[in-house]
Amino acid sequence: MAATMRDVALRAGVSIQTVSNIVNGRGQVTETTRARVMEAMTALGYHPNRVAQSLRQRRSHSIGFLVVDPVRGFLSDPFHNIVLSGIADVARDHQLSLILHACTGSEGAKEFLRPITEQRVDGAVVTIFGTPEQRAPLLAALCSSETHFVLLEQDIVAARGYSVRADNYLGGRQAVQYLLYKGHRQIAFLGSDVVWPAVEDRKRGWQDGLSEAGVFDPELQANAADWTATTGTAAVEELLQRCPQLSAIQAGNDVLAVGALAAARKLGRQVPADLAIIGFDDFDFCSYVYPPLTTVSLPCYQIGEAAAQLLIRAIDHDDNLAAEPRATIFPPRLVIRESA
Repeated sequence: MAATMRDVALRAGVSIQTVSNIVNGRGQVTETTRARVMEAMTALGYHPNRVAQSLRQRRSHSIGFLVVDPVRGFLSDPFHNIVLSGIADVARDHQLSLILHACTGSEGAKEFLRPITEQRVDGAVVTIFGTPEQRAPLLAALCSSETHFVLLEQDIVAARGYSVRADNYLGGRQAVQYLLYKGHRQIAFLGSDVVWPAVEDRKRGWQDGLSEAGVFDPELQANAADWTATTGTAAVEELLQRCPQLSAIQAGNDVLAVGALAAARKLGRQVPADLAIIGFDDFDFCSYVYPPLTTVSLPCYQIGEAAAQLLIRAIDHDDNLAAEPRATIFPPRLVIRESA
């Protein structure tokens, strides 16, 4: 027969109310009393009824990771994968469940917010693809949901909203300034038809850097069909055939940069002698491709970790986070290897 709260109280020599206060995090008890109750719970194998607790506290003891991404296999993307690892580790440290909810963006705000409206999460870390016009209705619905959330890779102004991002614009500037310093003037940007706000910031950094140097050419850019090395290769092959004068490519992320390396090999371009290539993110494989990839490094795991920690503080302290910064911004770092 399963142990009850009464059994724990009898073994610990305290009242049932004291056990209830400890289980539910209410009231003040001495450390000696808390230790005695915890020992009794362990000895008796007593486990609190989390469902009942959740109903009483109106808490689900879960946080969400809400992703809007139209690409199949989106979790195979290294950025999502590493950020999710940071979120999951923090959730585990706090004994919280993590609920992943993914949409393509075509379902509308109702489906996007379903874990929130169904009260299955106490708050959420959110990442949304698309142009500003595509993101706007989803963000408006999120801001009006009265639920704490942390938005990745873009700023937000909302009563219960926070943002955690890298300075992607600065990273884009660092990459293009390095290529200009190395003597390149025909520098292309490789992006994707699937638009992400972080990559748009990287692209703006590239464009502004070239414009200030007086060498911006709008023709020197290409979009892959998605964020895979295969489509990156196809896009760069077409780009090099269209613009054979290119001497450098700045890719929107490391996966596309690997595709660019493959395209250069297929077309007989030596890297970096004939074509310099720079990636973005500094995923683990960058040191192991040939030649090792020069890239802009971002602390992807720390971004996920910081987002989850901020979300949990917001949930636990509710509206008492006046001193909490609304935006957490991580600086990028250019890592120079052999591809540029």
